[in-house]
Amino acid sequence: MKTLSGQSELIEKERIRLQINAQVEEFLRRGGAIEVVTLSAKPAMADVGSVWEDDDEEDEEELTSFSD
Repeated sequence: MKTLSGQSELIEKERIRLQINAQVEEFLRRGGAIEVVTLSAKPAMADVGSVWEDDDEEDEEELTSFSD
């Protein structure tokens, strides 16, 4: 990942952020919907030195759906 080091990179990042926000607002204005569903879960990474356990019953999953 590129590290932002200069003012021009920060300005570009903010320009992109504003562009994304405008696109999301337009999507919602046209009647689109964004729904976020969160279920409990364990982190995807095991701690250093621990054994990975695949325990589906307690998984947390975050689902995001977009619809027009």
